[in-house]
Amino acid sequence: MAEDKIPSLRDFFTVVFKHKWSIFLLFSVIVSTVTVLTYMYPFTYEASSKVLVKFKREAVPLTGGSPAPNTTLTMRKTEEEINSEIEILNNAYLIEKTVKLLWDDLTRTSEEVPTSIFGYVKLFLKKALSKIADLVSEIGYRAGLFTRMGPFESQMSRVLKNLKVEAIKDSDIILIKFRSPNPDLCAKVVNTMTDLYLAHHIQVHKIPRAEDFFTEQEEFLRTKLKEQEAALRSFKQQWNISAIAYEKQLLLENLSKMTFENQNIQSTINEIQGKIDELKRAIIKRTNYKRMEDINPATLLNNPVDSELEKSILASQSQLEGLKAKQKLQGKQMEYYQSRLGTLDQKEIELNRLQRDLSALEEDYKRYHSRLEDARISAALDLEHISNVSVIEPAVTPFAPVRRFSFIPTRVLYISMGVVMGAILALAYAFLAEQFEHTFESREDIEKFLKVSCLACIPKE
Repeated sequence: MAEDKIPSLRDFFTVVFKHKWSIFLLFSVIVSTVTVLTYMYPFTYEASSKVLVKFKREAVPLTGGSPAPNTTLTMRKTEEEINSEIEILNNAYLIEKTVKLLWDDLTRTSEEVPTSIFGYVKLFLKKALSKIADLVSEIGYRAGLFTRMGPFESQMSRVLKNLKVEAIKDSDIILIKFRSPNPDLCAKVVNTMTDLYLAHHIQVHKIPRAEDFFTEQEEFLRTKLKEQEAALRSFKQQWNISAIAYEKQLLLENLSKMTFENQNIQSTINEIQGKIDELKRAIIKRTNYKRMEDINPATLLNNPVDSELEKSILASQSQLEGLKAKQKLQGKQMEYYQSRLGTLDQKEIELNRLQRDLSALEEDYKRYHSRLEDARISAALDLEHISNVSVIEPAVTPFAPVRRFSFIPTRVLYISMGVVMGAILALAYAFLAEQFEHTFESREDIEKFLKVSCLACIPKE
């Protein structure tokens, strides 16, 4: 069995020359078709506008205080707000208003007047392709493959398809771009959308009835503040409280002083009581009685020593009664001081509560008053259409069409791609035709496929 011959460059060119006319015809058809379609397809222009988003003017803060700075959270918040603005720009509401405002420009068809044979051919092919597209659309609609849209919905879909809104990396700038074969229309659509977005942005971020709300809250807090001040003033007048801390200090000093004096009096009472008991024991010992109450007073008077002892006892008892009376009086005063301290503690708690409530109302009043001023400023800015969004680069009419690559024109690129694709397809067709051809072209083919030796070949005349 003969081994398969490895294809060589000679075999390649043999196939090419054998099918040269088929290759040339297919290559010419593909390149011509691409060239015609390229020149029939209009240039695409692109206009763009840049919008700067500054954070943050519209939102009136509803709570006071400023949190500690956090870089990560701030970056995430900025990214979220940029994405929110992009969603507002992609809103169907803005696109619908843009289409309504530019309806005449969007639906206007340019009346081309051919000036050459190529112009007539181009116009004819355009109309033919348009009718074919309408026919395919109708067939697809009847087959349930497409949905039929009215003229307005069709224009909205076209605008949405050619509109692109994106954030410029590492910045607070949003880029708005629109593509169309009409360069003037590109700039009009972008600028119209930008103007509508600026107005819609203010309405979206505006807090409804913010000024009325903060005015009502300020009036309510002002009334509550006056009532709290009156309640605190009445409380101080009712309990005659001028300086609770100073009064408590005086009461504690007096209570401490009386406690010390009471301890001294008690010590003196104990000494006198001991003296009286000692005198009574001396009298009992001298009279041989067991108790002082059993001794007859006349007996004591008959003995001068006992009489003196009895007088000392009476004097000490009189002094003892005086000290006890003084101690009782001090006890009542100490009870009064302790009661007064307890009352002052309760009133101090109540006074502190009233003062805390007053301080809280004052803070709330200041906060809402500040927010009211912010709301008034925000409302004034809204009236002047001043927001945290500004256009830093409006769209202008583009003077050059869009290129896929900046260094090569679009038509040259498409034609070059058509040439390459035509060459590849033409060569592929030649080799496929050669592969599926069932005739013998050489002695080697006969010997390879029939497994016999070829004695002679008669050339074709």
